[in-house]
This record gives sequence, structure tokens and C-alpha cells, in this order.
Amino acid sequence: MRISGLILMIVALAWAGAVTVRANDSALPTDDPVAAFYADRLDRVPEWVGHLPWDRVVDIGSFEGESDDQRLAAAQEAIAKKGGGVIYFPPGVYRFNDHIRLQPGTILRGAAPQDIDRALDEAYMPATQFEFPRYRPRFTGEGTPIDTAFKGIRIADPKGDVVGVVHININRGHIDFAEGPDFQTGTRRLVFGCRLTNTATADPSVPDARYGHQPHQRWTARHQPAINAHAGRDVFIANNRIPPSGEDNFAIPNYSLVNPQGNSQQFRLGMPHQIITIADGVVFDYDNRPGIYVNGFAARGATPETHPHFFRPGSIIRDNFVYCTGRTAIHFTGDGTLAAGNVIRFPAGVWRPTATGGTITDGSSTNDNRALTMRGWRWTAKDNDFIVHANITFRGNIAINDAEGIMHEGFGNSSLKESRIIGNRGNRYICIWRADVDGLEIRDNIIGDDSDPAIHIFAPRESVRNLVIEGNRITQGLLRVNIARPENITVRGNHFIGRGMVETPGEPPVAMPGTPPGRLVITDSQWAQDNINFTVEPIR
Repeated sequence: MRISGLILMIVALAWAGAVTVRANDSALPTDDPVAAFYADRLDRVPEWVGHLPWDRVVDIGSFEGESDDQRLAAAQEAIAKKGGGVIYFPPGVYRFNDHIRLQPGTILRGAAPQDIDRALDEAYMPATQFEFPRYRPRFTGEGTPIDTAFKGIRIADPKGDVVGVVHININRGHIDFAEGPDFQTGTRRLVFGCRLTNTATADPSVPDARYGHQPHQRWTARHQPAINAHAGRDVFIANNRIPPSGEDNFAIPNYSLVNPQGNSQQFRLGMPHQIITIADGVVFDYDNRPGIYVNGFAARGATPETHPHFFRPGSIIRDNFVYCTGRTAIHFTGDGTLAAGNVIRFPAGVWRPTATGGTITDGSSTNDNRALTMRGWRWTAKDNDFIVHANITFRGNIAINDAEGIMHEGFGNSSLKESRIIGNRGNRYICIWRADVDGLEIRDNIIGDDSDPAIHIFAPRESVRNLVIEGNRITQGLLRVNIARPENITVRGNHFIGRGMVETPGEPPVAMPGTPPGRLVITDSQWAQDNINFTVEPIR
């Protein structure tokens, strides 16, 4: 029988009931799967990954227990006695009733994909599958308790070093390598080659009687991503796929929300409001959650002296596919973080009657739909491909005030130092918003099908030094540079190519008849050099 046929048979048997599969000892993998995937691109792999204990392996099928939870507990005890290593799960389905709590030094590894090994491929599907409990809602009484589901893979001791998940197809589970109190955390967190569906968790603050909630109401947790990793240094999140889920989504009937007579802040201050009930229900959407967080902190004006945890080194987020219907796809904080080669997709036309689970949405609401949020110093956002759309408000006639591309904003952030935005392609803007800047390159990006402006530097009171905006192609909207305290600013060689423009390799883009030029709106026209198909206008 061919290997692929054997895998299909094992998976089919596993679906019929939990199956413990044991690999032959000679079949236990002892290689470095990350180096194998990046064999011709080893410069993309941090050195520490190669030093993980890939050659110390135990087979999950060698351990006894009445459930996969018990077998994994026994396997973790055995691998700990070896000084840490890999627990291997042959192809099949493994069912867990509770959170998996990884002990430090433990890597969970599934079978390497045989044919399609790139997570950016829609057909990517690891043969080792973890199933966590499905949430089965009840719409009477108190509803189904949220602790019956929404499980995931966590770390038992956040201060410990080395935890990883490799080549696992995870359904109804998330990965959460959180840190302990007072920013206590270990090093070396790895998530590689995984596929995660139905990853959202439930917000424990819903229901809330102040909002008129029914006891059975549930809402997605807004700040629990599909993959979350904290580490004092060294994080590698690569070649993972977070595709559309949907099969577990459910509508919650008779969902009550506050309709403030004014705005949400007035409601919180006790101002007049009304409670409305949506009889047809509001959907609990498993894709309305962040995608990937790495050291996701917020601290306005952070410096290495005041907030050392804000500047942790060694984080790489690359070659992942991230699908969201809301929230932020990738959010990182650190020093020298790299986010490269990720593909991010948000669908258009998603109705979002509430962004909080408590109040209705209007045009001033936000659901934080964004491709990348960058925080810290010396980061690089390179070769990412993103399409982001806003959600639709409660009344269904206008979009929520979001849908953003690549953004470093002063709110909850440090200044920006020696960073790069290079070679990205997306439909929404690149934006630096109210942040002090000392060293930034924005080069060779293609931006703007749905964005106005396409590149936006907004620093009406901040200091911006050593900024280069060069070689970008703007397909719609404008390029706006508004800086109050500038030093050494260059805006050079950018092309407005527009939807009506024709590009010939090696030649400047040519406008079709009747296509207006782009607009370069800039504080000082002397900063602009050799830009093509733009009119130059002063900031008003």
C-alpha cells in the first residue's frame, strides 16, 4: 500500500473513534523539520532552532492511558526525564478534553506533510490532527458554560525555556504561550507548520447585565489570538496556516445590545441609553479574533529603561497564512522583530452589529481590522501580501472605521527607530501615526487599491528624522507626508500607477487617456525628488 493510502486509512479509522497509532522506532523523526523545509533558504532560520533536542524523541503510542490527555501526560513525564525533547504523534486524530499544558523543554511534533508542505497553499493539511471539545450552545437558562470548550495548547511554567508545536492540524484549539506575572517568561518558542481552525475563545465578561445581556449570550474574546507567544528572546512562528473556519459558527438568538444615545463613553458614564434585542441573533464568529501575537504589549512612550520587556530580541514571524474576519492579523512588540512573507486576508461585507459584545456599532466604531501592528524598535515588515476590508455597522449601510494595512502608531507604543517597510503589497495604507521617528525606510511597496491615502506619515507635533520613502507604487489615493519637526526627509522615485495605468517591465508606468495623476501632499515640496505621475501639493 502506498504511504499516502496508509495515512488516509489511519485518519478514517481515527474519525470513527480515538486511535492510538505507534510508529516503528526506525520511523521516529529525529531531523530538524525547520531546516528541512528551508533547506535552500537556511538564512531564514534562526540558529537556535537547530540546537533544539530534535534527536530525543518518544512516540505517543508507547504510552498507556484511558484518553489522549492521559497518554500525553505520561509522555511528558518520560521526555522530561530525558532532559526534554520531542513527543511524536504519528498520522491520526487525537482528542483532548482539556487544555494541553506543555512542560518546559517539550516539543509536540506531528507527521511531516508528504506532498504539500507550504502553509501558504490552500490544500495544506498536516496528517496529525488534534481535536479539542466543540462548544455546543444552549439558548435557554444560563446557556452552556464556556469552560466546556475553547481549549488550547498552553505552557505549564511560563518561566521555562523551549516549547514548540510542529506539524499539527489543530481544530477548536489555540496556542497560547503566555508569560507569568511581572513579565516573567522563558526563551525559545516555536510554532511551525501547523494549521489552526475554529480558534476563537469566549469573552468571560459576557454576559453582562449592564448591557441587557441574556444569560446565554456569548461573544468572542477580542485579545486572544489563534497563536500567542511571549518569550524573553527567540520566537519563531513560521509556515503556519490559519484558514477560514465557519463550520462551528453559531447564531445566538435574542441578542441584547446597548444603543447609546450619544456614544459608548457616555453610556459608561451613566448617560441615557436603550437596550435593543436582535431577535434573529448575532453570530459567534470563530474568525473574529486576532491571528498572531508575539510579545503583544502596549505602553505609551516605552523605552528600554522604562519598559525592558517592550524590547525583547529575536522574534521572527514569516511565511504564515492568516485569515481574519475581524481584529488584527499580526501584532508584535520587540527589538529587531521580522515579519516577512506573510499572506493576510480579510473578507469584505461582514456584518458586525457589535465590536465589543455590548454596544452596537456605528461609523465611529472600530473592530481593529488591520494587517500588521508594529511596536518597538528596529523592526522589519517585508514582502507581506495583505487584503483588509472593514466590517459593516449594525445598521448595515456604512463601514466601521477601520481596515488598515501596516501601522506603527504612537498610541500604546514606543518611538520608531531604524525600521523598514519593504516590498509589501496590499490594498490598505502604510501609516506612521503620531510617533517620533529616527530612521525609517519605506521602499518598493505596492499599496492602495482601496486606500486614501496609500502612504500616510502623520506627525503634527512629533520629531521625524532620517525618513526615506522611495520606489513605492501607489495604485489609488495619495501619498501624504505631514511632519512638524522634520530632519533629513526624502520622498523619491515613487510611481503613481493607478488602476488605469499600464506597466512595462523596466519602463515607467504610462497613464491611460483620462487617468488623473496621483497626489503627493507634503509639508515641504523640496523633499520630493523624481516622483512619477504625481502632482505636488502643500499640506493645508
